[in-house]
Amino acid sequence: MVNYGAVRAGKTFVDNFVFLPDVRHAEVAQGQGVLHPQYILAGVSSKTIQNNALNEIENTFGLKFHFDKHNSFEIKFPVLPAMRIVQAFTGTIAGLVAIRGMTAYGAYINEASLVAEFVFDGIRKRCSLEGSRVVCDTNSDIPTHWLKNKYIGNPNHSKEIRSNHFRIDSNTFLSKTYIQNLKETDFLECFTIVLSKENEQLLKVSFIRILIERQ
Repeated sequence: MVNYGAVRAGKTFVDNFVFLPDVRHAEVAQGQGVLHPQYILAGVSSKTIQNNALNEIENTFGLKFHFDKHNSFEIKFPVLPAMRIVQAFTGTIAGLVAIRGMTAYGAYINEASLVAEFVFDGIRKRCSLEGSRVVCDTNSDIPTHWLKNKYIGNPNHSKEIRSNHFRIDSNTFLSKTYIQNLKETDFLECFTIVLSKENEQLLKVSFIRILIERQ
């Protein structure tokens, strides 16, 4: 499931609500006799995951996460085995070391348009167990972006792919003045994708990102 559209439109907020029910796939794991099920939480860095997802989840649901030395944590529902949440950092290929060889009951990818396609595929292929799915959010990017073409556009009309379009006006918690200011503002955003850790080759791609989709 891909939630895409304008900044501040509520995409990540919805993802956070979807995240906890997905963690209840521990019930499926229990039926399969799996004692230690795992789930992937991915983002550009530990800081972005903390700011965009974990802080908001803690504030919304009153949860408190306790991290181990690998930056993983557990969420446990009554009578179900604890789901181990493994963090993967998509800003560099080295960030995927944590999930290499892992089998997951699902994944939540924050800021998916900043993820290289082969990294996204690597996460998706880890979610091979019954009932698992990948949930992600993204702002609007250039029309040729792979996430737009292969998933949001869904050219093969796959019933397994669902995309939801969010508009800034849908967020009723924002003031009208704030919304109007955003609608009148576009800017140039640059980001870097690390292609190879060994030779530190960098590909710098500049996008003119239209943050607000005008109606």
